[in-house]
Amino acid sequence: MTTLPATTPFTLGLIDPAGSVEPIVPLPANLPFTFTSGPSVYPGSSGSTSQLRNTSAVWTWLLADAAGNALCELTTAAGKQIVFKRNTLSEATCTISHEDEAASLLWTALMNTGVPTLRCYRRGANDTIAVDRFNGYLAPFAEDAEEQATLSLVFRSPFGRLIGDGSTSGRFLVPELAPFVAVDAGQIAKALIDAANADSFTGLATTGAIIPSKIRNRTYPLGQNIGQAVINLTNVLDGFDFVETPVDGGGTTLAALSIAPSMGVDRPDVRFEYGADTLANVRKVSRTVAPPVNVAMVIGANGLTSVKTDEASIAVYGKWPTLISQTDVTEQATLDDKAWALLRPKPTRVIQFTPDPALAPLPWDDYVLGDTCRFFARRGALAEDVAVKINAFSVVIGTEGEESFAIADPLTPDGAATLQSSLSVEVTS
Repeated sequence: MTTLPATTPFTLGLIDPAGSVEPIVPLPANLPFTFTSGPSVYPGSSGSTSQLRNTSAVWTWLLADAAGNALCELTTAAGKQIVFKRNTLSEATCTISHEDEAASLLWTALMNTGVPTLRCYRRGANDTIAVDRFNGYLAPFAEDAEEQATLSLVFRSPFGRLIGDGSTSGRFLVPELAPFVAVDAGQIAKALIDAANADSFTGLATTGAIIPSKIRNRTYPLGQNIGQAVINLTNVLDGFDFVETPVDGGGTTLAALSIAPSMGVDRPDVRFEYGADTLANVRKVSRTVAPPVNVAMVIGANGLTSVKTDEASIAVYGKWPTLISQTDVTEQATLDDKAWALLRPKPTRVIQFTPDPALAPLPWDDYVLGDTCRFFARRGALAEDVAVKINAFSVVIGTEGEESFAIADPLTPDGAATLQSSLSVEVTS
């Protein structure tokens, strides 16, 4: 159980690796919703009215030592932001002053008891307790000892210990494991992480559910980056999804790994709309359009290669090839799966947008990573009415712990720039 300093106002809940919640301190009942009208009249738009919702989601950031013992709450930290992405690490950032007591506590812990950690608790509009949404370790960070005298802190979820930068840092396979022959992909990932934990614990336990996905063959050389090997198992046709579930009160265990063939569900009622005469629950939109990928070449181990094409796409757009190397793949069928997964017969669109927290669906309350929702936009040449898969989202937190649309970036002069909440989605229809 987590113990907080007596002076820290806080609400706790315990989350086991299966995701169930045991309340410790119940909170007051939810505040009521307030509604206003605003018609959506575009064909394809939801046709419903805009709705002001209860946006009383509040965060508490708790700095702890390497063993999980609470040091202090980061109440005076500026620029609080958390970025969550599918099938990779999550990251929390903030800035604190040298004069802040938290800076002294952090340095003392770092120099004497190991790498400090951060736990971030969120109480949403529909929550009766605060829920642990992020657990991470202190990553390399920047310090300004001059006029500003600040620490720009970065905390990463435990998968970051495995992936590092993918080349010279992270966790590497030592000693070499026996080849995996006809083994479920999730069990291969579990074995790789278990090998890293056997050498030195990473903070990521493999105690979550490992739901069978697809049988694979894999051979990994000595020195293979373990995090990259796990990610590679997701980036193939029929690759699995994984998630790190924070473990509150778990000591050095920060999160539990869970694997499933596909995470997320279709949520047609979760709609983001942009432009006049729509729900207008999106404030800002950017769209990245890239050429199709209609020729995919993958190089595997032992001279294996796979080349897959989409002839119908080539007839329209001409050839747009891509080439990647997967030297850990020793099975032709898996190499072919990777090549098929790379093909994109039409120009690809990735949409990033900033939701209005007073009107838009909210993370955890309405959707999670991997869910498929709807995006509708009408403004000049920007015209979209599509199903989109949520690949990433970021949350920014104001000075009172409130979930916000935008906050001042403390690393720019006088906070001239802003950090903004956002979603990154891939068009699936």
